[in-house]
Amino acid sequence: MGNGIPRLHWHRSSFSASANNECVEVAYHFRKVWVRDSNSPDRAILHFGRPAWTEFLAELSGPGGS
Repeated sequence: MGNGIPRLHWHRSSFSASANNECVEVAYHFRKVWVRDSNSPDRAILHFGRPAWTEFLAELSGPGGS
């Protein structure tokens, strides 16, 4: 893609079935994890290194996560 974002295969969150349709999509590409709002896929796309993403997920599923 011309904007510096590689062609990605997006996966929707398994928690996307909520009534208000608020969800994110995630794509894995080499050493980065890309995240976007599924309701506005052309807006801001974030990317994280895999270690940071792994730590983020661990925090979500840890004692304080849901």
